[in-house]
Amino acid sequence: MGLYGFGSAIRYPSLHPDQHMGNGWRYCSGGSCGLFHGGMAGENGAARVRGIMESAVSLLAGIPSVVYGLVGMLVLVPGIRTFFNVPDGASLLAAILVLAVMILPSIIKVSMTALQAVPQEYEDASLALGATPIETYFRVSVPAAKSGIAASV
Repeated sequence: MGLYGFGSAIRYPSLHPDQHMGNGWRYCSGGSCGLFHGGMAGENGAARVRGIMESAVSLLAGIPSVVYGLVGMLVLVPGIRTFFNVPDGASLLAAILVLAVMILPSIIKVSMTALQAVPQEYEDASLALGATPIETYFRVSVPAAKSGIAASV
């Protein structure tokens, strides 16, 4: 029957090459956005900004996937159709963008938890040695929380 023969799509759903490309782009875009938003809310943000971001992330987590798909079909697909001047906007790009937004809440929440679990002494020592807060975040906090961040992605 061949590689994509009768029943192979049911038994081996990850055989299609486009699916691997879509998953890779989804995790790259969603993972990087989630990591930076988690860092902003967990480490470097003010208390007011942190509260607003946590509320927004919780709100995004509560939206059903059907609603994400509907918004993608009603907003994203026509936008891609007009922006790229193609006859049909239902493409892999639309799917990647919708799925990247869908995975953001879980990545942000787990990244925030992992970054908040880093001992404060690590960051204080880095700042005492003359590092800037951004250097402390990227060279101390993120490496110390890398296992939790990797688990989120």
